[in-house]
Amino acid sequence: MADMHLTLCECQRNSAAAARRYAVKYLNRNTPDRRLFLTINRRLRKTGTFQPQVAGNSGHPIMDATDEDILEIIEEVSGTSTRVIAAQLNVPHVRVWRRLKDQLLKLYHLTTVQELLVED
Repeated sequence: MADMHLTLCECQRNSAAAARRYAVKYLNRNTPDRRLFLTINRRLRKTGTFQPQVAGNSGHPIMDATDEDILEIIEEVSGTSTRVIAAQLNVPHVRVWRRLKDQLLKLYHLTTVQELLVED
């Protein structure tokens, strides 16, 4: 990435020219898109490093008491909808869905669509 930054500086921050120059200069490498030259330059100026900053706490947060309550309600009454559970606990229904997904669970309602006859 440093060579990309230096090439951009050689071309007076003209990213299109830097991409062309990089392709000529480094024949055995893949030529990155011109926007990547600008992104690397911007990142270096802003953070002082070429590496992107890693978010501190990405993804779903660790389960708290509400999440345990969600799982308890599902265990007790498996036919309840996510919206009903969310209303009981005063949380968004998406949170209920995420906890179900995290636990590899699915809520469903049994629907009878046919019946067995005596002849069957």
